[in-house]
Amino acid sequence: MKTPCEIVNKRYLPSIRAMIAKELAEKHNCTQMKIAKWLGVTQAAISQYLSSKRAGTERILKTRPEIKEFVQEITLKLANGEKEKFNIGEEICNICKSLKLKEEAYTTIKSYATA
Repeated sequence: MKTPCEIVNKRYLPSIRAMIAKELAEKHNCTQMKIAKWLGVTQAAISQYLSSKRAGTERILKTRPEIKEFVQEITLKLANGEKEKFNIGEEICNICKSLKLKEEAYTTIKSYATA
C-alpha cells in the first residue's frame, strides 16, 4: 500500500512543477535549462511540462487559488534570484501539507482499499 506522501509525489508534484515551469518560462522568459536546474529535474522533463505531456492533475490544481498564489510566489523568488534564500523542496512540501493534499491522497488510498 502506498503512503499519502507517495501518492502526492506521483500525482500532484509533477503538476506543481509544471505550473512553476510554465510561469517561469512564460512570464519571466527563463530558459528550460535554468528552470530544470532550479527544480532539480532534466531539461527534457521541463520540455514535457511546457508542452503539457506530463502533469495530468494540473487542471485540478489550477482551480485552487492557494496553489496559484504559491506558484506565483515561488516563481517570483526564483526569477528574482532568491533561490539561495529558500529550499524549493521544503516549499513544495509545505504547500502539500497546508492544502491537505496528503489527506486527499489518504482518502484515495482508503477508497482503493475498500473497492
